[in-house]
Amino acid sequence: MDIPQHHKIYEHSIATFWFDENNILHAVSKGGPRTIEIMDDYIVFVKNMVENKQVCILTDISKATPMDKKNTRLYSHSISKSV
Repeated sequence: MDIPQHHKIYEHSIATFWFDENNILHAVSKGGPRTIEIMDDYIVFVKNMVENKQVCILTDISKATPMDKKNTRLYSHSISKSV
């Protein structure tokens, strides 16, 4: 997925975001570590960007780096209570 030049771009350490003309949120993941702290910051970032509203999102995760299995389990358990 190519990042457009004509939309407002939102940058996070693990993804680049933009809304298209239909208000669909697009995201292109970046490589790099996925720690619990980074993922917590990522969720806050996205919630602020969408103003806590539900949106349709199309994400390219082909460059995403997975979180290690132990932290994935811990993180999944911690966020399951808040979603």
